[in-house]
Amino acid sequence: LAVGWTLTFLNNAYSYQVPETRAGFVAPASGKSPDGNVVVHTETMSHFGIGGTDSIDHGSYQVIRVYVETQGVPPGKYLVDPAAHDIRYVVDPGIGGRIREYRGHELKRLDSPKATLMALITDGILTHKLPWGLVLIGVFLTIAIELMGVSSLPVAVGVYLPITTSAGMFAGGVVRWLVERRVQSDNRSLAEIESGPGVLFASGLIAGGAICGIAVAAIAGWGSTRGKAADWLAEAVPLYHQLGWFATSAIVGLIMFAILGVLLYRTGLRKQ
Repeated sequence: LAVGWTLTFLNNAYSYQVPETRAGFVAPASGKSPDGNVVVHTETMSHFGIGGTDSIDHGSYQVIRVYVETQGVPPGKYLVDPAAHDIRYVVDPGIGGRIREYRGHELKRLDSPKATLMALITDGILTHKLPWGLVLIGVFLTIAIELMGVSSLPVAVGVYLPITTSAGMFAGGVVRWLVERRVQSDNRSLAEIESGPGVLFASGLIAGGAICGIAVAAIAGWGSTRGKAADWLAEAVPLYHQLGWFATSAIVGLIMFAILGVLLYRTGLRKQ
């Protein structure tokens, strides 16, 4: 329940109303289309930020949901003019959103490969459009990998996770490998690692990252309910601008990550 609430909160906090028109598409006045692919909701939306900017649209729009691509309109949530019934905005979700930029303003996306994969599979099954050829190729590749004596699950995880996510996991695995080598050279039992300070420290990093993610989502959500961009706090706090390049430098982030890895390594070598 907590995970579901958190994901919903994150998705809503980083959703953007981006202007979009679809020539030739007219939504039903109410109810749903004859084929059931387009449903008009009773709710309306008004007074929202446009494309993550500070511009506010004070108009009122009907909310529709397109479940299957119809007349060139991809599945998703849209806002339509209540009089003309044509699309004016797409409500691009935070998780799995397809729009990355609007008029030079970068839209923060929450990339979730697993959620995207599950959505692709579920949508493919329900619409009978699942690419079974690719699925079967993956099945036979998995069988071949297992026959070679290699665990297929880590390989599959590495395939569908982006490098930005798997690189951190790889770095953690390298630290674990270095700790195990050092422990074995000192004639210590590997069982000490499983319940040692290193595992506790790593668990704290995971918990801390999750808590920080929820805190950031709460700040972004508070701003989005008031028509502000998701990164409104970074623009409001003078410290962000005073730090200049230091606040956004990838080199600084890499150095901090390396320091964190050294701390994890030294903590993992401690005896209980």
